[in-house]
Amino acid sequence: MADRAGIPPGLVVWAEDENDAEAEKLSRRLNVPMVSGEEPPGADEAAWLLFYEDDELYLHGTAHEDFQPFCVEYLSGDFHRRWRQASRNDLLLKACGIKKGVRTICDATAGLGYDAFFLATFRELEVTACERNPVVAELTMNALLRVKEEGRFEEFPLYFHFGDGREFLLAQGPGSFDAVYLDPMYPREEEKSAKQKKEMALLRDLVGKDDDAEILFAAAYAAARKRVVVKRPDDAPPLKLDRQPDFNVPGKTVRYDIYLITGA
Repeated sequence: MADRAGIPPGLVVWAEDENDAEAEKLSRRLNVPMVSGEEPPGADEAAWLLFYEDDELYLHGTAHEDFQPFCVEYLSGDFHRRWRQASRNDLLLKACGIKKGVRTICDATAGLGYDAFFLATFRELEVTACERNPVVAELTMNALLRVKEEGRFEEFPLYFHFGDGREFLLAQGPGSFDAVYLDPMYPREEEKSAKQKKEMALLRDLVGKDDDAEILFAAAYAAARKRVVVKRPDDAPPLKLDRQPDFNVPGKTVRYDIYLITGA
């Protein structure tokens, strides 16, 4: 789990070439050691590895022998097929209120950015994504940079902010977005963990639980003009134990709790 400013203990940047400029920059940005060599460090030398393969930034947890290193990829694979085939009836779009006039959305807990990028693929939406964990933010920004380098960034109006979502929302002021979307980390029961995507299990181990999620909710409610949407595991209690959602949109393994803004 992360400690110093979101940096997990035992994180190193690895490169085959000791003069790898991009790896050196990444090492300096995160203030973590850089190691070089033909083979990556083992679990006895590093707990977490960040490394570039071509232009793609990969994360690997060396203690997770069953997990392959992964990078964030928006323009290929299962995620690409999801947004290419999506309609306005998608559960996330329905929860966010695209049919109710929502046009500006802040994803205050963006993580790897998949939900934010998915929302941004719908041209009528303008999306701002916030992520405070520096390792996760690097993975997300690398994916966005590759989208830009492919000449496709202009297709998706997504603005990325590296920093705390609560602080960002407070700085924007009341009613800054039509909707604010929250997907805080939530500890799954052990027997259900195998059902998660491997990268999300790895991310959960890296980041840990969001203990300040209820405080974030207050900032989200103040910044939203129409609604706050909270993604929860299907068996989890509401984020706000002292207030029930106005309604929810259920899925197979998750649900979206919707809190409407009074007077909106």
